[in-house]
Amino acid sequence: MPWIRPQDQMPEEATPVLITDVEGLQIVAWYITNLDMWRSENYSWWPREVTYWMSIPQPLNTKLNP
Repeated sequence: MPWIRPQDQMPEEATPVLITDVEGLQIVAWYITNLDMWRSENYSWWPREVTYWMSIPQPLNTKLNP
């Protein structure tokens, strides 16, 4: 899954995605259109502070095949 620049495309509103910000922090967050802000459980960012986002990858299947 490639990283996407917000100026190229935004995720669906309130959909959790993985973001990276101008300081290199990577965290799960979502974009709220009417607030024009990215939010997570503990943080919020102005749109200019988020440099890239991507869909959350599927969990790795670590079960051994019989």
